[in-house]
Amino acid sequence: MRVTRTLALLALLIFAIPLVIGETRVIQAQDDTGDTVVAPIEGDPAQMSFSLDEAPAAQATTEVDTSSTIAVLGSIEAAQTASLTFLTSGIIAELLVSEGDYVEQGQPIARLDSENAQLAYDQAVYNLELAQLDLEELQAPPDETDLENARLNIVSAQSAYTDAANSVSDSDLASAQMRYEQAQASYDLAVQVRANMNASDEQTALQDAAVGAASFNLEIARLQLEEMQTPNSASLWSAGARIQIAQLEYDQLLAGPTDAELTNAQLAVSSAQARVEEAQTTLQRLELVAPFSGVITSLPVDLNANVTTQTEIAQLTDISQLLLTAPLHELDLDEVSIGDPATIVLDALPDETFNATVQRIAWIGEESDGIVQYTMWLLLDTADSRIRLGMTGEANIDAAA
Repeated sequence: MRVTRTLALLALLIFAIPLVIGETRVIQAQDDTGDTVVAPIEGDPAQMSFSLDEAPAAQATTEVDTSSTIAVLGSIEAAQTASLTFLTSGIIAELLVSEGDYVEQGQPIARLDSENAQLAYDQAVYNLELAQLDLEELQAPPDETDLENARLNIVSAQSAYTDAANSVSDSDLASAQMRYEQAQASYDLAVQVRANMNASDEQTALQDAAVGAASFNLEIARLQLEEMQTPNSASLWSAGARIQIAQLEYDQLLAGPTDAELTNAQLAVSSAQARVEEAQTTLQRLELVAPFSGVITSLPVDLNANVTTQTEIAQLTDISQLLLTAPLHELDLDEVSIGDPATIVLDALPDETFNATVQRIAWIGEESDGIVQYTMWLLLDTADSRIRLGMTGEANIDAAA
């Protein structure tokens, strides 16, 4: 009986050992016959004392390791890279950096020829200044000098009108009146003679010619008299118009500019300002600046090259944040999550360990020889100056099971 019980306990122990994951604690116990048996139990054996009859049933206690490590191989790349191009076409006049240079955000990298654009900008600024001066003159009150000049213009126009109206003297008018009366008498006499004639056809024709000549002379005398009696209407009209204009200018000085004049002047200033801003934008587009701080990793153009908006001038790489890019096997996809910590050892720096975090995992996998892998990016916690782009290394990811 004693042997039977011992064998049974041993068989139970042998069956339970392969199922145990983790640490299994055992104790020794003696039955009432003094034989020793071994059984797995829970708890601290140092605090347990019991006989074989009191021992609990054999149990296997398991502590499951819920963590796993996934190793991947990858290479270092920058978190941000930009291909820089101009916003307009032109000829490269200046290259201000070289390949490998470190540049700060906003630092100029290259410039296009700006001669024509500069001339257009200067002309736009000049036109704006003129428009602003015109507006200021409209808004400024008239000074006494302007008012006095306007009054003098009125007096001068009135004097010119008087001269035009009095351009014919009384003696000239009397002479013209006398010439007209004489021409009228000659005409009347010629008509009377013709009416009382009884002569040959030749004599009648001569008298008719005399009547025509007298009539012509009478009309000339009449026109001359009328011209003397009526001053030059064109001269008078011109002189009168000058008076009206001078008076309007004076009144306008006193009243100030109209709303329409102010509106037009303000619109002229706004339009000129818009042209200045447009010309300034054109000038700014002739300068290529760094959108962020980084290293010039490519500079594929030369001076005097003719470039367009599609021409790459430089490639700028931000080295302040580095990534390890690595393929992740599809069987490991469920075990890795965004934010999982990782450690990286680079082939070029085998004695150093760099901390990183899973930043992103591609949604679309790539198949090769029947194996599907997903690109994964691990962001290094710090950017070490010894780490260069393109370095290869191994990342160990602490992933949840």
